Amino acid sequence: MSKTIKREDILSKFPESCNLTLDVGSGSGGRGFGFACLGDVNIDIGRPPSKPNKPFIRSDANALPFRDNLFTRVTMFDVIEHVDAPSIVLREIKRVMTKNGVLILGTPNAMRVVNFLHIAIHGFYVPHEDHVTVWGRMELANLFRRVGFTRFIVTACTYSDTKHGLLSTLALKLSFRQDLTGRQLVVVAKK
Repeated sequence: MSKTIKREDILSKFPESCNLTLDVGSGSGGRGFGFACLGDVNIDIGRPPSKPNKPFIRSDANALPFRDNLFTRVTMFDVIEHVDAPSIVLREIKRVMTKNGVLILGTPNAMRVVNFLHIAIHGFYVPHEDHVTVWGRMELANLFRRVGFTRFIVTACTYSDTKHGLLSTLALKLSFRQDLTGRQLVVVAKK
């Protein structure tokens, strides 16, 4: 059976590394789950949440306005699929991370079985309308290697705070291959 996990639980696994957390992509975008502004410092290219609960800076992740080696933890949930130049963004994140800092990144899993069913039925797969890239486990691993991360792990899971359709729910209940049914891929990388 595929594992469901709350995003807060992912973050709580790294308490030792949260002296100063940067959340990339924390604006008023698609986080309808009350999940904006996870960091001590929060950035987004768009407008800030209507009631930011923590410091918010309007900034492009391609050129982070911070000095090197500042953040011990960086979070980036459901952002990388919207980015035109993911290598540049990840290099910037790596630059502002401290030695042994942790990056926790989540993105939709393009390789899940429900997407293949959609292709079989309709003849094509269309990601969300504003996604510019789609990511599978191997593609994410290759991206992290290209950027220079050597210590990382990519796992498939499903956020328990996400609504699931009938096919997704069935796939989650009947699955024995988490990498094919997990709605998200989560990467945990150390600098």
